[in-house]
Amino acid sequence: MRHLLREWRFWLFAFALLLSIASIGYAPWKTGVVVAHVDADSPLAPYVTPGEGLQAINEQPIYAPADLEKWENYTGVMRVVHGGRISLVNVEGGGLGVEVAPVGTSNLALGMDLIGGTRVLLEPQYPEDATAEDRDAIAEQTITTLETRTNIYGLREIPIRPVKDIGGLTYIQVETTEGTLSDIETVLNRQGKFEAFVPREVEWFDDSGVLGIGGENYTIAFKDNASIAFEGKTYGANQTFEAGGLTFEVRNVTNESAQLAVRVFTGDDIKYVHTDASNAYVVKRGNFYEFSFGIIVSDSGAQRFAGVTADLAEITDLQRPDDCVLEKPIELYLDRELVSSLRITCGLRGDVVNSVSITGGRETEEAALQEMKQLQTVLKSGALPVPLKPVRTDTVSPTLGKQFLASVSTAGVLAFIGVVAIVYLRYRRIDIALPMLLIALSEIIMILGLAAAIKWTIDLAAIAGIIASIGTGVNDQIVIADEALRKEHFTAKERVKRAFFIVFGAAATIIAAMIPLGFIGIGVMRGFAVTTIFGVLIGILITRPFYGKLVERMVKE
Repeated sequence: MRHLLREWRFWLFAFALLLSIASIGYAPWKTGVVVAHVDADSPLAPYVTPGEGLQAINEQPIYAPADLEKWENYTGVMRVVHGGRISLVNVEGGGLGVEVAPVGTSNLALGMDLIGGTRVLLEPQYPEDATAEDRDAIAEQTITTLETRTNIYGLREIPIRPVKDIGGLTYIQVETTEGTLSDIETVLNRQGKFEAFVPREVEWFDDSGVLGIGGENYTIAFKDNASIAFEGKTYGANQTFEAGGLTFEVRNVTNESAQLAVRVFTGDDIKYVHTDASNAYVVKRGNFYEFSFGIIVSDSGAQRFAGVTADLAEITDLQRPDDCVLEKPIELYLDRELVSSLRITCGLRGDVVNSVSITGGRETEEAALQEMKQLQTVLKSGALPVPLKPVRTDTVSPTLGKQFLASVSTAGVLAFIGVVAIVYLRYRRIDIALPMLLIALSEIIMILGLAAAIKWTIDLAAIAGIIASIGTGVNDQIVIADEALRKEHFTAKERVKRAFFIVFGAAATIIAAMIPLGFIGIGVMRGFAVTTIFGVLIGILITRPFYGKLVERMVKE
């Protein structure tokens, strides 16, 4: 043992094993729930979001989904503890409109095969003259659109990813382990309503104020702390009124002022959004990455924007002191949900411009590219670039998923017992067989730890890949042990080295066979291939070298 402590292979093995255990984060004692879905009309909608924890209501802990059911008929002020925060929510009856799921006992993401769910494979209807690059760009934009819809509509987390067939055609796979087919259909079929507003403020003098826009003055009267009056009619928060060909929305009313917003664009005003590389790109500017893309707006939209911005004051952008911007931003909404707020450059003030450039910045190139794609999607009113045709739908009930998980666990235990028996019968030496089996178990932990770290989903295909990689791992260790124990005129070190020549050759063959499936495989094939590659790499880089040195030491002693 003292010799092993001086070996770097031992410390690499120990570090990888401990890191994997920490990455999995298995904690069966965990209790609580996470928010899976919030209805748009839920009283909790302004406060809680999908994915955050829900700890307590009115000082009563929420340990399981059943603990939430007793609050469904509650009316009155509710003290909700969520995500480490406290919110006071006025509930008027009609249910909470929130779905929750038990908190996970580990960081592993289990697939729908094991816990139930729905998977849909979609084929984009590409234009006939589209090149391979065009198809990839269309698929990428489609995925961004679907992800934007998922975020904006407050749906459950729905993984969306591209997959390719043998011919290189890109499909889109949509999968959810917590939602249903109706959730996926909502993402696919819902068409967003785009609106853009510019906030304006009216200050009160003797219970009235004047809002000047585009050379016109509109007199607004203070009614009370919740409403205003215009031309003899009363308007409260979130209500709209028309004046001078413009649509005004009431945001907030206080004793000092009223916060309004003027609609400058609708979806009909956005005539074209550039997505081509020459008009939509990301470049590095100093310490951040700037994205830029162009849009074309209608004549009426350009005139409204010019009128609303004509009298806005110029200010200095604190983040970019060299840039001049207007005092109010333009706010982009999709289905009444605020998606982004953009600064307006001084050069656009009061100008009727049909071709506009949208720019912004992020700290990383990936974040800037993602932000640009999301804004492009929003400006298109969430429209899909091409129609999508479902070509396959798989649904597994949660009950059946649990049965699968139980069956797989039982099969794994039986397989492990079988391997223990065969290896012991082969060597009749516990000092050779036991380390071999412990190494195999550690490989399983390392594969699961890597999967948890990179959020790789563990499903039946991944489990098959784990079994395949562990099988090859045990085989490699048998080769190492046989070579080390062979009675020849070579040192133990030389015999182990010869064994590693066989081990690395076999690993290279397996990886070469799995790489094509990893790149072009769909669903089962891709999951099996990637997990097998993970297992083989962990084996030849971490566990096999350690086991080889361990056997070498045992033979010498």
